[in-house]
Amino acid sequence: MRQLSRGTIFAGAMLTALLGGCTSVRAPEAPSILGEPARPSARQPVLDNDLIGVWSIARAELSGKVLVTPPEFELRISGNQYSAGVPSGPADKGRIALFGDELAGQARRLDVIGEVGQNKGKRIPALYRMVGRDLEIIYDMSGNNRPTEFVSREGTQLFRATYRKKQ
Repeated sequence: MRQLSRGTIFAGAMLTALLGGCTSVRAPEAPSILGEPARPSARQPVLDNDLIGVWSIARAELSGKVLVTPPEFELRISGNQYSAGVPSGPADKGRIALFGDELAGQARRLDVIGEVGQNKGKRIPALYRMVGRDLEIIYDMSGNNRPTEFVSREGTQLFRATYRKKQ
């Protein structure tokens, strides 16, 4: 029978103590955003290169009714930053947080986080998809629930917009 050295016994005792102590430690629960699990690497924004660019609004609906928008209205997305408005007027600016895994059967989801302008301090949940070269987004302007389909209905605060890429 082989004799163990003091160092081996000490190392084994330390390993046992460390592992034994870990069994009762629980990892903190990940914070959630509107019921979405936050990514462990929340400091690194998730980007979708399909969104990056300057978009003009082609069609808009609010509460199931066509919404007339100025033809010069633009949505600019660069990385996880956005600005929206007419070039000569004040802009709504902030960040976009992306969620979902389309390959796993989940719709592409995003949150608009207003930092400057009319949506400052608001978090607006939305779904988005690419339709050909157009970008379609449906937002819940109430900020309460993420839309589940690309339909704006009367009696809701669902805003559905189709954007065409300018640049």
